[in-house]
Parts: sequence; structure tokens; C-alpha cells
Amino acid sequence: MWDHFFVDNNLWENYTAQHYISFIVYSVLGFLFIRHAHNQWSEDKQWKYLQYFCIGLWAVQYAKVFIRWKLGIFNPHIDYPLELCNMLPVFMTVMAYLRNRNMWAVFFIWIFVGTFQANLTPTLRDAFPHYEYWRYWIIHMGLPIAALYCAINFGFRLVFKDLLRAWIWLNVVGWTMFGINYLIGSNYMYMQGKPVGKTLYSAMMDYPYYLIQIQVLVWVLMLIVYLPFWVLERRKSRTQ
Repeated sequence: MWDHFFVDNNLWENYTAQHYISFIVYSVLGFLFIRHAHNQWSEDKQWKYLQYFCIGLWAVQYAKVFIRWKLGIFNPHIDYPLELCNMLPVFMTVMAYLRNRNMWAVFFIWIFVGTFQANLTPTLRDAFPHYEYWRYWIIHMGLPIAALYCAINFGFRLVFKDLLRAWIWLNVVGWTMFGINYLIGSNYMYMQGKPVGKTLYSAMMDYPYYLIQIQVLVWVLMLIVYLPFWVLERRKSRTQ
């Protein structure tokens, strides 16, 4: 019975019923969570349960490390939680504890720029009910839910200068990871090579030139993320 949960099956395929159903189910659950918090909880309680939610994401992410270590298949080149989406549950937990809008703005942008590719073209290998399937979707859908939770329940909004701040800090993290990859022979955050499989990276130039293209793509995606907030602000200014 547990073999289905622990043994790699390599059965995941993008753009299948399982892909669409996973995205829809987690979207609905996220909507219900945000709506319930908005309608039923005080602001202090909303912050409290957001912390619990982010800690839960953190626990799911680090459970993978423990499981692979326990199974004797831990690989330091791919299994440390050093991808951006793996680190963000920790960052979001700190943000929720401090109730810091500026931190939220940076992480909101990172989350939606990063999970756009992760949810559109997942780099997942193992299908339901494998533990990696659960981890992948809980993290990559849980993070956008947490980010939107703050925008909807606390009224947080992006301003243009948040884009520059997010881009600068993203490069700090990315090039730090480049150095770590060089030292341990890994490819976290895909700073040393493209991910395996058909993803957005597949349309880019070969290493290292795609690192330049990513900078352009990041700005395009950040502007797309910012666009709804810009539209809301424009409408608000017209009604005043």
C-alpha cells in the first residue's frame, strides 16, 4: 500500500486530466480558505492562521528531505530545499509573524513569477499518490494562496517600486545560489542549466545565455503581476 506513496513512479505528464484537476482543486480550496478568513475571523486571528498555514507549507517542504533521507535516496544535488519556492514558505512565515507589507510585496512578486512557470509547465516527475506529487502541489498552490490572502484580507497592494526591490533581491538570492551550485555541483534555481523536460526554459537559448533572457522574462512577468494593482489604483483615483 505504502509503495504507491514512497516509490518513484515517473508517471506525471503535463496537460493531462491530473494536471488540470490538481490546479482546479487547490484553487477552490484556496478560495474557500481566504473567503472563510475574510468573513469569519478578526484581523489578529487572520494573521495567526496565516502563520499556521505558512508553517504547514514549511513542514510539507522539509518532510521531503526527511523522507528521502529515511529511504536512503537523499541526493544533496537536488534534494536540499534551495529552490526559491522551497525557501518561500520560511520567508512567508517570517513575513506573517512581522506583519510586514514590504516583505509581502517582494515575496508576492517572487511567488507569482515563480509559480506561473511551475504550475503552467510543472517539473514534476511522480504522479498521484506519490509524496512528491503532494509536496509539489501543496507548495506551488499554497504559496499563491498565502500571498493573495494578504492582498484580500489585509488590503495590501503593490506599487511600482516594489518591482525594482523584488528584482534586486531576486538577483541577490539567484547569484548566491549560483555560487552554492558551483561549490557543491548542483543546479538549484536552474542557475547552471535548464530543467529537464518541456518547460518555458525550453524556448530559451542554451546556457549561459538564457540567464540573460531570464532577466527580461522576469521583468515581463513582474509587470503582468503588477498590472491588476495598477488597474485598481487607476480606477480608485478616477472615482475620487
